[in-house]
Amino acid sequence: MELNDAFRRIVGVHWRIIVACVALGIAIGIAREVSAPAHYTASARLTLDAQDPRSASESTSLADTGKALATSRTVVAAALREAHAGQRDPATVARHVSVRAIGASGVLELSVTDRDANVVARIANALVRTVIRTRVGGSNDNYRRALEAISSRIEQMGATVTALDRKIATAEDQARGAAATGASTPRLGDLARAQGIAAQQLAALEASRNELLTQNALRPAASVVSSAIRPTAADPRNLVLNLILAGFGALIFVVGLAGLIETFGPTVVGGDAIARVLQTAHLGTIPHRPDRAQPAEDLEAVAGRLRLVTAGLARRQVALLTGDDGVEPAVLVRQLNAAVSVPVAETQYVAAGGRSATHAVASARDVSKISVYSLGASTRGANGARPGALVFVLPTAVKRSRLDELAALAQAADVPIAGVITYRGTILPGGAARSASLDGRRGEGAAA
Repeated sequence: MELNDAFRRIVGVHWRIIVACVALGIAIGIAREVSAPAHYTASARLTLDAQDPRSASESTSLADTGKALATSRTVVAAALREAHAGQRDPATVARHVSVRAIGASGVLELSVTDRDANVVARIANALVRTVIRTRVGGSNDNYRRALEAISSRIEQMGATVTALDRKIATAEDQARGAAATGASTPRLGDLARAQGIAAQQLAALEASRNELLTQNALRPAASVVSSAIRPTAADPRNLVLNLILAGFGALIFVVGLAGLIETFGPTVVGGDAIARVLQTAHLGTIPHRPDRAQPAEDLEAVAGRLRLVTAGLARRQVALLTGDDGVEPAVLVRQLNAAVSVPVAETQYVAAGGRSATHAVASARDVSKISVYSLGASTRGANGARPGALVFVLPTAVKRSRLDELAALAQAADVPIAGVITYRGTILPGGAARSASLDGRRGEGAAA
């Protein structure tokens, strides 16, 4: 129920503004699409120095690596210099670069979008070559560093083995001399064990170097599979999707704005809701403004409820009170007096600070029974009588502040509120009522 009430307050009251803003958003989207320059896309295919992927996830990971390289500011700047693409911003060009994997393979497609069809293919080809050089250069640098580190360890370990061999030879000579003289000699066993350990480490390092050389020799080579060619046609404009996004964005903005307006100046929508605020009964909704003739079948239902709620009044006289100073319920008073035995008087409400006006209209048979009554001037009519109850005639959408003001005036006059009759329209913040009835506007033209 609360969600439905919020929808009626936001959309039902502000639908004209919502439609206008959505239309404006779509118009802006059309203007941008029409004025936007044409764009061209060129694509090239390449492979990186990596093993062929064995699954879609590995292929996606390889494409992410290619995209990270292709959108790097340094790589793009180098490609723009190589392509002689003029004074283009590398960051702007990088936002128009995309890399995707072809299926689950290791072949990548690099695409570049630009406004110049003659330059975009050169940028794509230069970017592919720069990505390959960057990737291969990084891999070669890592290979050289690893090979140099292992070679340095091998040289150090070889020197250690050689030194131990010399110590062992010297110890053996000393041992032969000591055997002749009977002196003590160094322990040959410790030196032999140290030499064995060093020799094993040297062999392991040499095996690692051989494996590194083998892996580098078997590593796949990065290459250009196909070069980009000059595009012959501009990219198609996604007009429908862009207009949908523009309209949806405008809708979100204006609905949020309408919700903010309703937060600080709430509108009460619907006859039942208005009646609940005024703590009275809803007598029905008429299709036209109260200064226009109403269909007999709609008026009969309102008249029946009015007759029911006024049956117990001590003074069977009812004053009609409008909530807008631009609407005079003369025709409605005449029709109700013709349909209800209870005399009905018309009273026009004027906002605080304005001058109130009083009108009494009835059929000829009820003239002597009509009570002239004005909340703004006096609680007594011209004939000294006062009505037994008030009936508000209000649009189906009224600001809460206006309802509070009407309720306060009725309480100050010490006259009970018998009910509310609503008509299709809205009281705007300025106080003027806007009718939503086309028939009502036709009636105005006819009356004029």
